[in-house]
Amino acid sequence: MALPVTSGTASGEQGEQTAETQACRLIQTPLNYSALNYGWAQGLEDCSGDVANNWEIAPSQTGPWTTLEQYDVFYDNEYASYWVYEGDLCDAWHRLTATYGGQQITTNAVRGVGGPC
Repeated sequence: MALPVTSGTASGEQGEQTAETQACRLIQTPLNYSALNYGWAQGLEDCSGDVANNWEIAPSQTGPWTTLEQYDVFYDNEYASYWVYEGDLCDAWHRLTATYGGQQITTNAVRGVGGPC
């Protein structure tokens, strides 16, 4: 089941890569609720590559968590904003786990109000 995720405009600063450049950093914001949508931002700072994403669901806020969808997104020293309509999230708890290299960030869990999963 593909979630109807909408992407915003990618943004970020292209910086010169030098020996003094900080190590690559995965950026992942919490899932935020606004105007019937859940939104978040994700990207890479000081590097480029594919970020692996697992959209997970659970019957309760504490799990057990099951992967609903897996996908990769390429970033080139940038981040992008995304949002999904709350009614498109099935009736379960949802969270997103992003992984790049040895870095992994899991968002907060949010409750979907759509139909059955």
